[in-house]
Amino acid sequence: MSKYNSGATGSGGGGSVADADQTTKGIIEIATSGEVQTGTDNARAVTPAGLQACTATKTRAGVVELATTTEATTGTDSIRATTPLGVATHVLSKINALVLITGNSILTDTQSGSVVYHTAGTLTLPDGCAAGTNFTIINNTGAGVAVGLNTNGVLVSGLPNATVDDHMSKTFICVAFSSPASTWAVIG
Repeated sequence: MSKYNSGATGSGGGGSVADADQTTKGIIEIATSGEVQTGTDNARAVTPAGLQACTATKTRAGVVELATTTEATTGTDSIRATTPLGVATHVLSKINALVLITGNSILTDTQSGSVVYHTAGTLTLPDGCAAGTNFTIINNTGAGVAVGLNTNGVLVSGLPNATVDDHMSKTFICVAFSSPASTWAVIG
């Protein structure tokens, strides 16, 4: 294969080679990392190292490392990007699993966020819950069920009552706690 030069004299194949562009083979100049990061130069070539140096920021497009599902779930990394799977994993980690109630039960505040599938027995909300504690209760007992508000629980007046009809659901949200009473809003 002949060597080319850019018009300099001496051995090497004589003749000059034009600069390369998108349609013509020729001589290229390698872009510096700064030129790659600027992203406005269309006359220089990018090397793998130059591309790696062009990391994305909030104000600049570039190479992004994807977060693992564990990193997405912890939610503390501000450098990596997440995928739909990472987002779904994070959201699902914040929602407790389905709670199956097949007998007399008092829910706990650690089950907040759960969907409660109630098939038999009595069901009572926990006492002394922080505002934001919530449960969605699905009733499949064969009859309407009055959800117990525990010793000091009260409902926000004017909202639906605590009875969940068969094959229906209601969401109970603790909107205030004033010791010793939890105040519950009911939706549904």
